Amino acid sequence: MALLLVSDAFVPRDACAPRLARGPRVRLSAATGAEVDDVIDKLMELPGYEVPGAVAKFLPAVSNKDFFLRIAQKVDEANDEEQKMRYANLADAVVKTLNVLVESTEDKMDVAAKTLQQVLSAAAEDDGEFLVPLSAEKRDALKAAVTDNFSTLDQTFLSTVNSWMKKSQEDKLDGMVGILQK
Repeated sequence: MALLLVSDAFVPRDACAPRLARGPRVRLSAATGAEVDDVIDKLMELPGYEVPGAVAKFLPAVSNKDFFLRIAQKVDEANDEEQKMRYANLADAVVKTLNVLVESTEDKMDVAAKTLQQVLSAAAEDDGEFLVPLSAEKRDALKAAVTDNFSTLDQTFLSTVNSWMKKSQEDKLDGMVGILQK
């Protein structure tokens, strides 16, 4: 089975403002002061309804602590109260958008964990234990559960499987690692 992984899971391509599409992408690991200023300036130019989509696009820069420190500096440097208020409103909008993104991600992770539990329960015995190697019947049931849930098997689901495999390896549960790999 092949799964399509979408890297821009939070923002549909057509939801991005055309003027933002021309701007540079900001890297999380190396967001310089100039790049942070560039993102702040771009966000300040946008109408309020476009800010959440732009925040999602520039997530690496806006989730960096330097982003909010730089906004605070700009507030201190602003000459008039209107400009100070605009920066404060931008910071508030960014924080609210980040909170929504975090909640959305947590919800997706919860759904993925429940889906994984449902898929794995197909391979479990009646008492909830796993007999490794799986019998042909349990292996077929596992494949059927994956097929039945195929529409919900997304990047979040794969990340959850990967996390469970890592935890199973740490706990020396090699049988569970094998089941998760199937």
